[in-house]
Amino acid sequence: MTSPVITGIGITTPLGIGLDKNLKAIRESITSFTRYNDNDYRGSVEIGQNPEIPSHLTGQFKFLNRGGILGLISAIEAMSMVDYQSIPPEDKCIFLATGDLTNTGCEFISQVTKNFLKTKISDIAFDKFNKMALNKVNPFFLLDSIANNPFSFISAYFNVMGDNTSIASLSPCGSLALDLASRSIRQNRSRLSLVIGSTSWINDVSVYEMKGLGLISSGKKGESSFMPFDKKRDGFIPSEGSAALVIEQPDLALDRGAVILGKVINTYCVCDTTDKHGISVPTFMTYRAMRGCLESAGLKMEDIGFICAHGSGSQKGDNAEMLSIMRLFEDYQQTVPVCALKPYTGHMGAASDIFDIAISLCCLKDGFIPKTPNLVDTDERFSPIPFTKSHTPTDKDIFMTVSNGLGGQSVATLIQVAK
Repeated sequence: MTSPVITGIGITTPLGIGLDKNLKAIRESITSFTRYNDNDYRGSVEIGQNPEIPSHLTGQFKFLNRGGILGLISAIEAMSMVDYQSIPPEDKCIFLATGDLTNTGCEFISQVTKNFLKTKISDIAFDKFNKMALNKVNPFFLLDSIANNPFSFISAYFNVMGDNTSIASLSPCGSLALDLASRSIRQNRSRLSLVIGSTSWINDVSVYEMKGLGLISSGKKGESSFMPFDKKRDGFIPSEGSAALVIEQPDLALDRGAVILGKVINTYCVCDTTDKHGISVPTFMTYRAMRGCLESAGLKMEDIGFICAHGSGSQKGDNAEMLSIMRLFEDYQQTVPVCALKPYTGHMGAASDIFDIAISLCCLKDGFIPKTPNLVDTDERFSPIPFTKSHTPTDKDIFMTVSNGLGGQSVATLIQVAK
């Protein structure tokens, strides 16, 4: 089957709005986080002015959550790179991936919730809390909280009426959205697919819940606290952002004179389980995803330039991922450089999937593998893994990205830079 080609990219992160600003920050090894209080750091996007909205959609715009607005901004940039107007609406599709937590705990009652979070659970007057919270409920709450709102709005914005799909889940749903879009292209069900990952994980209640799960860094090292694969890692910095890719059928893209940036070679998803109770990370789920992706694409380790790892910064997650990478290297008796990009922006959920692909593609096009920020020392047993501690030159044109989610899901993706 013909591999879809990438013809458009859009990125919106705490590093800035637009691909150029984000690439500049990566090249200069810049990270961007906001200090909320004490050691509480989060990645926040400065939107400024909202995008221009057609008059027939102004009424619907108010129902976009934070992640939806970020997704729209990236989609506009990605679609500006292609002549999508010449393609019939039924031949275009959108695949939106989101793990947006803007309304977790109900944003409009966040102040009430915040006040009670300062109180010990045993001392909370729940009857008073419930009454105060219920009185803050917005009549439009149900409409405002529907995850499909951004998907529907963006579909209408670009007049896209093909295989439109929305996925609301954990981190890997960004890569899964790209996989579904690629299948649509390969099976001739669409000519152009817009793939968007958008998430906002900086809501107070969301941060509180993720801290309770032990996922968020203590922030003791300030903006350098997000340290994936480092032996002193203690979680991630939550963030918000979006990234978008436009993929097309290669022959039709060439006929239109489109600029081809790269192509999607393969994606491979693995769902795994363990017999442990609670939140567990199957040890070799990442290995199975990476190995399956290479084998089903007919490629070997020597064919790829580097692996852009998930790198959540958690002890268990990173440990399992490093064990998987070590096992993959043992299989092929060869290593390749490994990087992690989330410390630049913070963990943006589904948006980080598409961000990793877009940035890795652009960096490889410029002939280098991006460095992994804040990585000082790994555990001795993982020393054979050649993590990038500085930008590393390469002449390869293929890379692999990996994304993992709580509960045992891992997706590997292979991308090739256009020559």
